[in-house]
Amino acid sequence: YFNDDKGGVNRVSNVSEYAIVDGKPLNPKGRTGLTGRGELERWGPNHITLSLISRWAKKDNKLVVINNLRVLEIIAIRHTGNKMRDLPNGYIDISESVSSAHKRNFLENAMGIGETSGVERLKLIQQTDRWMQSGIILYKGYFDDARNTDNAWIEVHAVNYHQEDPPYPENFEPGDFIEEVGWMVLDDKTSMTRNNLWILKKMCIHLGAYNPYKGEVLI
Repeated sequence: YFNDDKGGVNRVSNVSEYAIVDGKPLNPKGRTGLTGRGELERWGPNHITLSLISRWAKKDNKLVVINNLRVLEIIAIRHTGNKMRDLPNGYIDISESVSSAHKRNFLENAMGIGETSGVERLKLIQQTDRWMQSGIILYKGYFDDARNTDNAWIEVHAVNYHQEDPPYPENFEPGDFIEEVGWMVLDDKTSMTRNNLWILKKMCIHLGAYNPYKGEVLI
């Protein structure tokens, strides 16, 4: 059951095999001060996608450059009632592949797939298949999150889908509990939830882009 992926539910941790005490899994990163499952869907590891869809920033049809380095834009979301922006994200469902989860969560977060049907829905799916055809894994493992407990925790699959050429994703439609979606320039004015900054830094380094995030990569 735990430390296994049978039955379609992946309870294998990318950190290490975790202990089971009194029938409950123990967070491999230590104690959090919270017990039980908390706000998370599953006991043990909760696998979640983080999709970093990027392109080169342009102004007046010219590349934006800071300190002789090209500047990136990413697709960011802002949840209702939250001032900071986040990356498109969501759970990996039972028996769902990681790549399928990235596409589904992006469609639900940013393209309003839930409100579409027929030809319009099929077109959105086909476009997303092209945008997210191949990506680079930036990080796979434990994710620092306020919802983590001693018995349930988040592990992310962070993938960069860089769009070198148009057509780019546009005509965004916020999903449930999301107030705003759009391209965001990664410059010194970027407002992003703190636990995403180190992943954005890894992406900037990987693409040789301007990196506005100071300090060490946290994980």
